[in-house]
Amino acid sequence: MSLAKDTVGPAVSGYADPQNNLGRPLARATKRNPGRLARVLDALGWSERARAWNRISPIHSTLADVVVLFEIVRNETGDPIDFHAIKVNDVFARLAACPPGRAHVVLDDMLHQEGTALYLENVTQLFREGRTGIMDVDAAKLGRHFRVSPFLPGGENLFAAIAADITHQKDRDDELLRLSRYYSVLSQINQVIVRASTGEELLRQVCRTFVDKGSYGFAWAGLETRKGKPPECIAHWGAVEASMQSSGAVVPDVALAETSLRENRIVVFNDLIGDPGTHGWGEAAMQLGFHSAAAFPLRERGSAIGSIALYSFEQNAFSAREVSLLKAAVEDISC
Repeated sequence: MSLAKDTVGPAVSGYADPQNNLGRPLARATKRNPGRLARVLDALGWSERARAWNRISPIHSTLADVVVLFEIVRNETGDPIDFHAIKVNDVFARLAACPPGRAHVVLDDMLHQEGTALYLENVTQLFREGRTGIMDVDAAKLGRHFRVSPFLPGGENLFAAIAADITHQKDRDDELLRLSRYYSVLSQINQVIVRASTGEELLRQVCRTFVDKGSYGFAWAGLETRKGKPPECIAHWGAVEASMQSSGAVVPDVALAETSLRENRIVVFNDLIGDPGTHGWGEAAMQLGFHSAAAFPLRERGSAIGSIALYSFEQNAFSAREVSLLKAAVEDISC
């Protein structure tokens, strides 16, 4: 076999195969399995995708971020209609706890399960203008958030992306947003306390404040009217269709508020799916779309006389700091 420089044929490190001594055996070996030829060419670094991956080698081999190479699928008019991950660095394999050789398959399945419409808009812009905006992506299956920067590594149907893990930053931003929201709740409740002329009006405006300002899905307030009986609903607020009723008022279930009243303590469930302590009422709340809930006793001279229950559509909605702020708000209402 003779290898000469700068002649026609598949290039290997700047050399070529003019007699096609390599091409013929490869063609015969892959005649029954065309996909095998693509894999062989990839392994030898002859394909366009392999060359593109090698060009960004300084990025995917040194960065602590996820780096992915994608291949797009075009329609008859040449517009991108789909894409597939074909190579990904080992960073993603570690995050997904999967074998490095299957990391691109796992990532591709994950992206297509979550939907690709948003990504395709950016990919189309990328190929049309040579640049596109940075995307923040919530990778729910990995429990992480990424800031994705797409770019063109070379190749007619290829694009690449760097995905920086911003989970901790996103968590900090979300925490600041929640704290800002709760301080708004506290401020509004203080105004309600001053303006309300009756206890019923006070509780109704407090429930509304928790939903409108605190972004909870549902708020419920009840008082003990008969010793040893469940609290009677005085006020509630929230746009939900309930499957259960208590004392003529719409409420997911009175059991949470009753526990807080009977035991004179704050009760928190941040995972209605996995917490066995919900004793059945958690399933009813989940049917309404709720994933976490908390109840706070209303006290008079230290004794519980009622309870306020809050329901959230988010899981883990009640952190220790948020519970502390909510406790302060309910204490302001208590006598």
